Amino acid sequence: MLVAIDMFSKWIEVRPIIRIKAEQAVLFFTDIIHQFGVPNSIITDNGTQFTGRKFLDFCDRHHIRVDWAAVAHPKTNGQVERANGMILQGLQPRIFNQLDKFGRRWLKELSTVVWSLKTSRSRAKGFTLFFMVYRSEAVLPIDLEYGSPRVQLDEARDVSLLDSAKYQEALRRYHARRVQDRAFRVGDLVLRLRQSNKGCHKLTPP
Repeated sequence: MLVAIDMFSKWIEVRPIIRIKAEQAVLFFTDIIHQFGVPNSIITDNGTQFTGRKFLDFCDRHHIRVDWAAVAHPKTNGQVERANGMILQGLQPRIFNQLDKFGRRWLKELSTVVWSLKTSRSRAKGFTLFFMVYRSEAVLPIDLEYGSPRVQLDEARDVSLLDSAKYQEALRRYHARRVQDRAFRVGDLVLRLRQSNKGCHKLTPP
């Protein structure tokens, strides 16, 4: 399983894979770039998938600095290790079975666990990871069921936009009530306003 975490917002990206290869790492970070943009640097361990030529060429093409976590200083990559621990902690009560301990059930539950981490309030930041990235709180299924203030606010906003559109349409009809449709033929004389104000003053007739 590949795990990436943003150093500032603590946003977590996860991809379950069978074998960790350089090609999988490239695809993983390509998806991250397409969603969030090019990172300034990547801190990773010394796994062969990150030290191979394919991954390094990918980082060179995107001008990404690669920093490897030294074995003597594992804390440099501690955020990912902590994220792994929280993911496993969330998976265990969901997938544990005395007869069939894990199997492949963790694949079905992985997205739910990661989503719960993204929408949980961070003790260090005071906000959810979702808010740190998108500057807005996510609407959860339980919010829809119980009608949270956020959902009610969104509904009120939609109603307000609809009322504003109705008002603008009524105002347009009011100002156009005396406008009469007229058809002109070639050769008809029409009064045309001056198109340029160059060399004119405020008393110049139109």
